[in-house]
Amino acid sequence: MPVVALSEIGLIIDVFGQKPKVVKSVDYVMSNNIIVSYFNNFLKFISLPCMEITEIEFQKIKEMKISQDGSFLAIKSLKNSLTIFEKQKIIFERENVDEFGITNEYFYYTSENEFAVQNIVKNEIIFRSETIPKQIVALSSDIFVLNEDCELLLFRGCQSLNIYANENNAIANSEFINVEDSIKQVDKPHLVYKYKSASKLIINECAHGYLILSETSYSSITYFAQLSLHYFVKMSDGSFKILHYLKLGDILHVELLKDEFLVVYGGQPATCSLFSKTTGIKTGSLKKATRNFVTFNNSKRRALCGAYGNLPGIVTVFENNVKTCEFESLGSSVFKWMNDGTHFMVATLNYFKEGNKIDIYDYYGRKTETMECKSLYKVDLYGEPEEEKTLEKPKIPVMIKKQELFVIPELNDYESKSSKKENDKKSKNKKKQEPKKVTKENIPVRTIETVEKELAQAKEARKKLQSGAECSLDEQNLAFSVNLLETEYAKLQENKN
Repeated sequence: MPVVALSEIGLIIDVFGQKPKVVKSVDYVMSNNIIVSYFNNFLKFISLPCMEITEIEFQKIKEMKISQDGSFLAIKSLKNSLTIFEKQKIIFERENVDEFGITNEYFYYTSENEFAVQNIVKNEIIFRSETIPKQIVALSSDIFVLNEDCELLLFRGCQSLNIYANENNAIANSEFINVEDSIKQVDKPHLVYKYKSASKLIINECAHGYLILSETSYSSITYFAQLSLHYFVKMSDGSFKILHYLKLGDILHVELLKDEFLVVYGGQPATCSLFSKTTGIKTGSLKKATRNFVTFNNSKRRALCGAYGNLPGIVTVFENNVKTCEFESLGSSVFKWMNDGTHFMVATLNYFKEGNKIDIYDYYGRKTETMECKSLYKVDLYGEPEEEKTLEKPKIPVMIKKQELFVIPELNDYESKSSKKENDKKSKNKKKQEPKKVTKENIPVRTIETVEKELAQAKEARKKLQSGAECSLDEQNLAFSVNLLETEYAKLQENKN
């Protein structure tokens, strides 16, 4: 079970192996089976699984980022200087850097009055501007930039873009957007899309295109940002077809699979829909017991459904759309299939003060490994895909038992051996103890003052939740009742007038 974990004792490599190795570390980055770890002014470059380690001395660091292929490392020091490594060799240094990022071909940085993108191999600056963008996203070889005008720009080698519209409406709940091509010079970015409003982008990259989840303006009803989903499909001539998916409701999770991508959306229980990477057309869905997270194993035979955040921690697994297990895992925030596609990992990170652990289960919900620790900060997998296995089904399935309400049987169901006089007495007592029938006249009326007081308490709880402070379950429930209380208060005000 090739698992890497950062805990209070350091970096643990091959957590569940026969000889796990512990490396002193306060942080690490990992990509393509390469780990770079930092501790006490030393960097350790670790190649997996052979465990070849190279150590070099370095200054105190603030942040590390690694390219997708593991060839390049970017480090921002405590003094805000940027250093770029190729393997263990320094190839670039610059002082007074704010933001930075690195791909397999480029790196970027921002300073007080400069934004620059530089080609790593050619050691050439390909773009420089005095305007600092809202957000920069570095992928494997491309860099997306969201500027202050909500324009999405793409740095993408030598290919110019020719964005066009397609009138084919074959995709349900989607539309095609007309976008005109902008600058075509190699040394300048290309205008890909103009958002009406966007504050943050989450971009997933595949060979067929880019799946972009954008945060727009915050909702006036809730304190959550509204999300919009676009898929930029690469065409054979180098152009893009832009698909905008509508009517999804709350978008909870997106993920790229081998030939498709999935989107988890809607109210609880949510829906998980699958879309073709090639065309963007919907190919299927998983509607059973979906919370706010779904991931498939490599063969796509098995789906792992989890719930993190404010939702109850329930884990559900399906094989060929048939439920194989369901169990509670409160506080979990990491759900991943292992390399064999037969076992999966559920982890609880340091967000919670207690119960930090990693558990390994098979797809029938049987726990096979566990590691508990005081603090768990990160957890990752490494290694190559392994052969998927079929396991023997357990005699007693791991399922959450449905709790049925206990109904008190009526006294008439029991025969009393006492005298008729005693029975008559019991009958009279029974009538006295029967609850009054609920009618409109005896329902307690909630006053405007009562609802107003509860609404004020709910808003205070919501502010506390937004600030990141610890909230009890009662406070969380109170925070999420603001909308209902506002509706009730408005109705009472209307009736009063």
